[in-house]
Amino acid sequence: MIVLIGGESRTGKTLLSQRLLERVHYPCTSLDHLKMGLIRGWPDCGFTANDADDVISQALWGILKGMIDTCRENKQNLILEGCYLPPERVCKLSGRDIIALYLGFSSGYIRTHFDDIRRYENVVEQRLSSEQQEVEDYITAHRALRARCIACGLPYFSIQENYVLETDTVLQWITKQIGGHDETGNLL
Repeated sequence: MIVLIGGESRTGKTLLSQRLLERVHYPCTSLDHLKMGLIRGWPDCGFTANDADDVISQALWGILKGMIDTCRENKQNLILEGCYLPPERVCKLSGRDIIALYLGFSSGYIRTHFDDIRRYENVVEQRLSSEQQEVEDYITAHRALRARCIACGLPYFSIQENYVLETDTVLQWITKQIGGHDETGNLL
C-alpha cells in the first residue's frame, strides 16, 4: 500500500505520517527530506529551497512517480508526505494500492488558531519560520488546494475546530482504507 499525504505547509502532514508509521510500520519519506537531499547533494538539481512549491513539485514529480512505480512493482508499502504532491498528477495514479489524501485547515480554524499553527510548525522537523505569511494568504492557499482536490476527486480533510480529534479521525480513515491490519496481518 502506498499512502500519499499532501497539503499546504504547516498542516501537520509530517506529524500525521509519523503517527501512521507508528501504527502500520510502513516506511515513511518526507518530501522535504528528498528536496533538501537533492539541493545539498546536487546543487544543479534545477531548483532551490527558495523556489515556489509548484516549481519544486514539478521538478520532484518524476522522482516521486518513479518511487511509487518501484514500490508498486515490488508490492512494497510506503508513506510519502509533503506539500509537493500536486492533486492533478496524484489523481492519475489509480489502483487499490494507492491511498491519497490532503490535509488542510478551514478559514475559521486559520483565523482562530494562526498563532498555534506557527507555534507548532516545527513539532517534528525543524524548519525556517513562516512568520512572513499573512493569515489571508494562508486561507487563500488552503481554499485553492481544497478546490483542486475536489476537481480531481481526491479526499481533502479540513480541520475545523479540534486539531487532535480531527487528525485522529483522519488517521482512523487511513487505517480503514489500508484494511485495518499492519504488514504482519495484526489488527490495528
